[in-house]
Amino acid sequence: MPKSRILNFEFRISNCKWILPIVIFTVLLTLFSIRYPLQAQSPSPTSALQKAQDDYKFQLSKYSDLHDRYLTTRSNFLQFKTATAKNDAYLKTKDYLIQVDNIYISYLYLASENANAIDFDKAKRPKDKIIALLKNQTDFIKQNQQNISSATDLQGLVDNASQLKSEISTSLTPQMNFIFASMNVAESTAMYQDFINISSLLDQQVTNSQKSSILVNWSSEIADIKQKTGDIESTAQARLDSQNGNDFNQGYLSQTSNLIDQVGTQLARAKILFNEAVRLFF
Repeated sequence: MPKSRILNFEFRISNCKWILPIVIFTVLLTLFSIRYPLQAQSPSPTSALQKAQDDYKFQLSKYSDLHDRYLTTRSNFLQFKTATAKNDAYLKTKDYLIQVDNIYISYLYLASENANAIDFDKAKRPKDKIIALLKNQTDFIKQNQQNISSATDLQGLVDNASQLKSEISTSLTPQMNFIFASMNVAESTAMYQDFINISSLLDQQVTNSQKSSILVNWSSEIADIKQKTGDIESTAQARLDSQNGNDFNQGYLSQTSNLIDQVGTQLARAKILFNEAVRLFF
């Protein structure tokens, strides 16, 4: 073999010693951050996702204060039944319900930013449907907020609150279940694709190396992970594709989360094998 080719090969291997473990670490660092995406991300302080998280926390703290004021004025109205108490109850209830809508708007925005943080292209999963559902829900909440602002008496506030409660129960909750499941599957599929890419790189090293029982067993384990994880991913994706998002109940979400847990278990096996490969080859 010409010396230049030997040096080039050595250079590539030398660089692999640094690059490959970093890639493996980056992929597997997020292995157990698949579920509950609204809490899983650790964004930079200036990112849109971090700003969305900060706003959601702020809206929650503001809600707590307004909720306490609402309960106090409600109690006073029920006790005294005066016109002054009723007007105070009306004003504090309006402030409280507007803030309830602010929380939902902030929550939906946070969900949207979490979706933006996932590589749907790598996962080859549709993102447009998730964004459309989030937009429709946000538009409804904003309209409900406008209706509350326009309400001139307590009964108008009660009617709008009932409308929001119904929307949350019949539409927002099942759609958010579907959105969470979709994001979970997309993120796990993207990580599975990273696993495929890394294992392919290591497979080349195995192919070019002198075969041993260790390498044969290593390849066999990687192949087993590929097959099992691929089958699980296919099942999860098929379950999502069979739903329109409007009737995705908690049971469906739990079933999908269970499948994602199984993906995590398989990729955890891969972490051990990848670390072993680094020791063997580098």
